[in-house]
Amino acid sequence: MPAAVAAGRLLRDRSFVTAPSPAKASAPERRAEFRLDLALTTRAARDVLGLLGGPAAARDGNGESAVTGEGRGLSEAEAREQAASVLASWLEPRSVFDVYLRNGGVSHDTDQVVELRLASDSQHVPNAGLIERLAGKSLLLVGAEKPDRHTGDSQFLLFNVRAIPEVWAQKDGLSLPGRASFSVGGFAGGDDGGFPVRMLAAVARLPEARVQREGVQRRLADWHRFLGIVERTAKARQFTVTYQAFRRGPSTSLLTFALDTGREPPWDKLRNALDEPLEARERRGLARGSGSAPPDEE
Repeated sequence: MPAAVAAGRLLRDRSFVTAPSPAKASAPERRAEFRLDLALTTRAARDVLGLLGGPAAARDGNGESAVTGEGRGLSEAEAREQAASVLASWLEPRSVFDVYLRNGGVSHDTDQVVELRLASDSQHVPNAGLIERLAGKSLLLVGAEKPDRHTGDSQFLLFNVRAIPEVWAQKDGLSLPGRASFSVGGFAGGDDGGFPVRMLAAVARLPEARVQREGVQRRLADWHRFLGIVERTAKARQFTVTYQAFRRGPSTSLLTFALDTGREPPWDKLRNALDEPLEARERRGLARGSGSAPPDEE
């Protein structure tokens, strides 16, 4: 046997029996870590207290009802105070959460608005605990960084707080991952709080979240228009013909009708309805064809 042929066979045999090399494990995703001191507007406070109407959302860290009601009848200061207490029980200062950041646009004060979603696709224990506490939902925090009026420290001023489905709190192409810890009411202090400058700049470069929402709404509107056309087309093809009697033929799919002579049938629609499904409804007491077996009752 020629040496070249033998070497070729040996090479093929080796390539067949050699086990494939194991795939390299992907490196874990790097997440920038930061700490936010949360402050609430009255609107955000009402949002938090409104969440207490849900089954598990009304429980604090000890499983007890955090406050009663939904904040109705409270002054603005009382609502903010109670909401801060509830939010602090959900986002314990010692816990670190996996989060996704979205570009919320620019506020009227030209501040960068950030949509912060507590990640639902994370195996991190604090995230799982929050979702369990919120009855299977995650938390959406919408706000902007502002300096504290008294201390000058950075704080994340919340405009809206929402409980959102888990699927809305997963990573997508419009979000930036991060890892955050929270304090409420100035407990963090110091100058090291707030979003990292480079992260905030990266968020500002992302497409605005409203662009995605508007795109979904446009597609839904197109779909509803299509459904309307289909429904109108189906209704335009429907018609009713009054008959006096009918009898079944040798085949179960063959029916012979004696039409009501007092009404002119829509012959054009009848001709276009060949091989279309037919629904025959019989009224009791109608005359039956003479000299023929009575039609089957329906």
